[in-house]
Amino acid sequence: MTSDEMVSKFAGSSATALKNGATVDADSMSSLANAGVELCAGATGISPAVQDSLSTAAKDPIFAGMADIVQDIFEEYTEKREMYMLAVQSGIYKLLIIMARQMKTN
Repeated sequence: MTSDEMVSKFAGSSATALKNGATVDADSMSSLANAGVELCAGATGISPAVQDSLSTAAKDPIFAGMADIVQDIFEEYTEKREMYMLAVQSGIYKLLIIMARQMKTN
């Protein structure tokens, strides 16, 4: 299951860490996929994930609370989106834009 041939079959592109990785017909892929393969082909090294450099004491609370972190971010986004839509619907958005620009210059 871990031979180059099997990994290549599942990967479906040459963007793998295998020295003898998968090859595909570039014409069958989108321009974005081709650009990704080209980018990976030019890589000079692979860096480990940042989380691998964290201690267990630092990492565990983050991963244990990931659902709550994502939920908080989503709720904040939803709240701001709703406030923005209310401002657009009420016509206040132009005033808010003017106020935001003034705050940036001060």
